[in-house]
Amino acid sequence: MATVSGRRRLLQTAAALWELARRLGAPGSLRELGMAEADIGQIVEQVLANPYANPRPVTADGLTRLLRRAWSGAPPAA
Repeated sequence: MATVSGRRRLLQTAAALWELARRLGAPGSLRELGMAEADIGQIVEQVLANPYANPRPVTADGLTRLLRRAWSGAPPAA
């Protein structure tokens, strides 16, 4: 389990990489890469139907929130 300071460093690193990508003009969202918002539900269903090893439980709600944030280009969550 990550310590609080370790989690903080991880989030700071993710935020710094997100900012760098934005400054370099890299696509910042799944929308910019051509994914339709309407496809999120189907993607969630496909992921849940094909489970894989993951250190955290994968749920429909959690995956939907993650994909919506990635689709919209939201920065890494705190």
